[in-house]
Amino acid sequence: QEGAYPRLAWEGTGGTPIPEPGPLPLQGAGTAEEPYRVTTAQELASLSWYILALVAHFILESDLDCRGLTLYPIGDNGHLGPFKGVFDGQGHVLRNISMSQPNWGYMGLFGLIGEEGEVRNLGLVDTKITGMAYVGALAGYNKGTLTNCYATGTVTSSSNSNYIGGLVGYSSGVLTGCYA
Repeated sequence: QEGAYPRLAWEGTGGTPIPEPGPLPLQGAGTAEEPYRVTTAQELASLSWYILALVAHFILESDLDCRGLTLYPIGDNGHLGPFKGVFDGQGHVLRNISMSQPNWGYMGLFGLIGEEGEVRNLGLVDTKITGMAYVGALAGYNKGTLTNCYATGTVTSSSNSNYIGGLVGYSSGVLTGCYA
């Protein structure tokens, strides 16, 4: 109709709108005062499913074994955006994290950590991470702050990229007391 805004073919078909994102199914509120508490490997794996996880505060309650779980990076350089929250491992260890996406960039437990993001007091043991570029066990790309973190295992690139590392594939952020 002339003078009216264009419409999409599916408008007016009775579909339901996409709801606003709900809270994460974890104990806590995701704030600095009351962080979400990650208590199981399944809860850790679910963090990449929730956009609200990218700006929340988390604490790890115990050592976790992630063997057999399908994991995806938390935060990315695409439509979801970087991790801008705080993840405090409280000195605990995540074991057997395995991710294999040879055609993906920004591979690691955290794909991309933004300038406001912080990961601290966390160990990763026996990791196996495969990606294309920006590949590291803890983070593919770090712009934030990593404190007292370490990783052991294997990090592999499917390309000839220069942005591969045992802990972090590439960092323009701050690393203190970290090693791989």
